[in-house]
Amino acid sequence: MGLWAEQVVPRITDVALGTPDVRALRERVVSGARGEVVELGSGSGPTLPLHPDAVTSVRAVEHPR
Repeated sequence: MGLWAEQVVPRITDVALGTPDVRALRERVVSGARGEVVELGSGSGPTLPLHPDAVTSVRAVEHPR
């Protein structure tokens, strides 16, 4: 897909969605998760470390480029 789609866009996305406000929203969304979780559109995985201990496994799915 090229340099822009493979290198630049993912980095900009990580910075733009890595703000404290977005992290707080991610934490709130996953706080009630339990058992086996499927995370759609996992990107670079910023939500993965936020899952509570009650989550026993996570399957992260990302669309191939």
